[in-house]
Amino acid sequence: METTESPEYTGRAVAALTNDPKILRKLGSTLRVGELAKEYGFTDIDGRQIPHFGLPESYRYWVVLSYDASAIGRTPYIITCQ
Repeated sequence: METTESPEYTGRAVAALTNDPKILRKLGSTLRVGELAKEYGFTDIDGRQIPHFGLPESYRYWVVLSYDASAIGRTPYIITCQ
């Protein structure tokens, strides 16, 4: 696991986003976990802060934030990993 990241790393990105009071500024953005780690100060389970990998577009995983205005009684934010 020295050169990769754990699933928890992405989970920590999602947790950081859900706790961000200014989350609306990220709507419609494509967010990289490594960049979110720098911004929010979280690390992977082994303590490393792993930068995003420079892979071709077709191999990248993204955390995408969208907004569901029809969400009544639940959070209107939709966070997906692609």
